[in-house]
Amino acid sequence: MPRRARASEGAGALVQLLAAEVRALRPLLGRQVEPGDVEGRAQALVAALFVARGLSERSCEGATLATARSLVRAAGLRRQIDVEDGPLADTLAGLAGRLDALELPAGGEEPAEAFFEPLLAALDPDERRRRGVFYTPRAVVTAIVAGVDDMLRAQLGLADGMAATETWAEAVGCAPAGVAASEPFVAILDFACGTGAFVLACVRVIERTMKDRWCRELGASWDAPEVLRRWQAYVPAHVLPRLHAYEPMLAPLVVARLRLADALIRSGYAPTGEEQIGLVQRDALAEAPGRRFTVVVGNPPYASSSSAPAWLVAELQRWRSGLGETKSDLLRDEWKFLRLAEWLAEQVPCAVVGLVINRDLLVGIAKRGLRASLQATFPWRTIVDLHGDVRGDVVDENVFAITQGVAIAWLCRGGGVGHSGCSLRGSRADKLALLAEPSRLTARLRPQAPAEPYYRWDMSEETCEATAAEYAGWWPLPRIFAVHSSGIQSKNDPVCVGFTAAEVRARVELLARASEAEAREALALGEDGAWSLAAAQAELRALGPAPERVRRILYRPFDWRWTYMSERSGGFLGRPRAAVMRHMLAGSNLGLIYNRQIVGRSVSHFGVTRDPICHGTFYLGNRGQDFLAPLYVVDATGARAANVRPEFAAAVRAATELELEPEALLHYVYAVVHSSTYRARYDAPIRVDFARVPIAASPALLRGLAALGAELVSLHLLEAARRIPGLAEWTGAIEGPIEAVSWSEGHVWIDRRRSRGFAGVPAAVWGFEVGGYAPCEKWLKARRGRALAAEDVAHYRTVVAALQATIAVMERVESLIAGHGGWPGAFVTGRPA
Repeated sequence: MPRRARASEGAGALVQLLAAEVRALRPLLGRQVEPGDVEGRAQALVAALFVARGLSERSCEGATLATARSLVRAAGLRRQIDVEDGPLADTLAGLAGRLDALELPAGGEEPAEAFFEPLLAALDPDERRRRGVFYTPRAVVTAIVAGVDDMLRAQLGLADGMAATETWAEAVGCAPAGVAASEPFVAILDFACGTGAFVLACVRVIERTMKDRWCRELGASWDAPEVLRRWQAYVPAHVLPRLHAYEPMLAPLVVARLRLADALIRSGYAPTGEEQIGLVQRDALAEAPGRRFTVVVGNPPYASSSSAPAWLVAELQRWRSGLGETKSDLLRDEWKFLRLAEWLAEQVPCAVVGLVINRDLLVGIAKRGLRASLQATFPWRTIVDLHGDVRGDVVDENVFAITQGVAIAWLCRGGGVGHSGCSLRGSRADKLALLAEPSRLTARLRPQAPAEPYYRWDMSEETCEATAAEYAGWWPLPRIFAVHSSGIQSKNDPVCVGFTAAEVRARVELLARASEAEAREALALGEDGAWSLAAAQAELRALGPAPERVRRILYRPFDWRWTYMSERSGGFLGRPRAAVMRHMLAGSNLGLIYNRQIVGRSVSHFGVTRDPICHGTFYLGNRGQDFLAPLYVVDATGARAANVRPEFAAAVRAATELELEPEALLHYVYAVVHSSTYRARYDAPIRVDFARVPIAASPALLRGLAALGAELVSLHLLEAARRIPGLAEWTGAIEGPIEAVSWSEGHVWIDRRRSRGFAGVPAAVWGFEVGGYAPCEKWLKARRGRALAAEDVAHYRTVVAALQATIAVMERVESLIAGHGGWPGAFVTGRPA
């Protein structure tokens, strides 16, 4: 029996107590319901009683059970939640008695609204992640519903907004196919209602609109008998028939219906439990809805892919058509729900959508087709960029407990034409405070004109027109290097990647000879996810342990690791990228590393390597992708050829009358992208897509930059960097693991007592970024818990020297370009051939 709750316990302990109650009900329900329904029913019973406790006006013995019985009857839920006469009546009465002891605010909606996410996380964290269940803050819900109400008034001409009672005939003169002209024009859907936050917000807006109007007409107050009489007639006629919500999980649906019943009772309407309620248990994505809606609101689940219904997958293809993108995450649930919202709007001549959405909608390269489609479907759009890409900007907080940034989108079809938005950065509290005040939020909006080819919807500072034009006339890196690929994805770095070749060889030999059970035990492997143990073992047995396949890879900037270079996808390495990485393994080679889309504080995502790279060698954030372009490629006979496109080499020759070798061309490119002015002046467009590189307008500049690029390449390969006395000298005892990494007044400390580390590391070097990382810090943090060997100390000192020398070479790059006319005068302008 779960123990009695103490009033002093915190939220975490409360969730654990509720989870214990769910677990206690499971065996009892196993004799009452179908096996597949046990968990959902147990959660729903505990949720119903907890919500009743939260909404109860009293906190005495018996209050929870009495409130639950009343709300269950009013919500029409006696069939699903029998707390009166069912076989578990005594058990539930005992649970209700334990909940009576909890000290919650009287009439408290917040616990009822927010508790299900942590409860599900405590009971089944995998299910919570799979379904993408996250609590939506009240301020976000309020802002979205208020914005939809405003759009209905301002754009579609409905004076009462969500509360409008006009029919299709009265609102637009005709009805869409399958809808009678006498049906109400405003039909509202929350397609993933959870515990009912959006449903209740809609009811509040409707109630306020109508009661305020009647008060003006009658010269009365909200509690006047005539106002209440009109509201009691309005609810069954115009609220319940037009308010719909879908939720696939029973427990949150029960909470939503109980909260709706409670809200209606508090508003002055007493539900009988016999009304037709539009909040139903249903997966909104499973099939195309037959009903037509003019208002869609909600916060779609943030999950990879809970389902893939054929009809909707086919609909998503329109967003990818003609883009030539090989990678896309459009099968994530949030994009399916967005496409559902657009599809519903396409079925009617007028519609308003208000929802929370993945911030990648605003800026993602692979989402440009999506944005173009939405612009065609919804000519009027308002966007609030809430940022919160925690992995991209640690000083900006997310309004949700996730690392993926989010935005709010209001989309309107059938009204005016326009696009506006604003950008909110800062603390979670500040963002929510602003969302809670619609007038302040509206004052921040400014017009925007999303344009081809990307149709970006973010409200970041745009590059001025002249700067954008000069940048657009330069050479994208894929038009300089013909062959490139993203990095290796192991899908299981702890097994597939090691700090030493010996580590990897030992694991490979174990996997090749051991049974699956033995391998799981020896390597502490859980259940398979994206990486399959059986597939890995099968490939290793086919190829053999083969020590020559254990090769060095560039894992992070200046951080080389080791892996076993397998051949096929879905084997030992999830994505070995063998078609391109083989060029880096066939003799001495050089490769350029760069990102497509950059997330982070600054543009620093350029590097070189003689080894294969992994996915994430450079910082990716939530949408970036790093690429490797080998300088030379090898054909089936082993013959090598330059990977530099002939048209780029020809353009360089035409501009400067110089014929450069492939290495010199790469060196030239590398120097250009290490110009501080280039990175700052073209920051915005560099972040959007593959970086573009100009061609020098004079042979002297070309030669000079190629020479400086060669110096940078040698430094970043650590082939030219030399340790310097007084720079990053070791101090303290060498023994002991890295505990915590910090920098203070030129000292890098690796222990909490600040007694061991490196002395003489300048601030500029400590903070210098390569690939979105600060290598001086990142390299050490990646080894937390490990002891540094003498060769590790020597390597770190070499890296520090290389970074200090890089800063000096970059200053020479700036001086050289400035001496030839600066940006952009030192370079050829106009579109590449």
